[in-house]
Amino acid sequence: MKKIDLKKLLSIVEEKYYIDNDWEKQKDILVYWKDLEWEILEVKEELRENNSVYLEDELWDIFRCYINLLKKLEKEWYIESLEKVFSHADKKFTQRINGRKNGISWETTKEIQKQELKKEHNLKYNS
Repeated sequence: MKKIDLKKLLSIVEEKYYIDNDWEKQKDILVYWKDLEWEILEVKEELRENNSVYLEDELWDIFRCYINLLKKLEKEWYIESLEKVFSHADKKFTQRINGRKNGISWETTKEIQKQELKKEHNLKYNS
């Protein structure tokens, strides 16, 4: 199977987001959320044996809608950036996996991460 370039996929989704920019400007954030919910329901409809072609197609739509939601959140200043969301995800799951490898429970690592997030939040918003 051909290796997929995630950066290229993100670039395609972002390009489409900006092509639709005039229409997108009129959409509020909840519309993006509803788009994502709609695509999740479509995946659920395609979730059955011997249906991988349609299921894989719909799963792409979830990814596209999720990235569009993130781009809208970024544009409206709710989040710093798409990259920052991915950076948090990388840190979060790397810590959890490394914790498990070192005998630390998932729950313990999650609790440590909650405290780290609280500190980060307080530094950012209470300074």
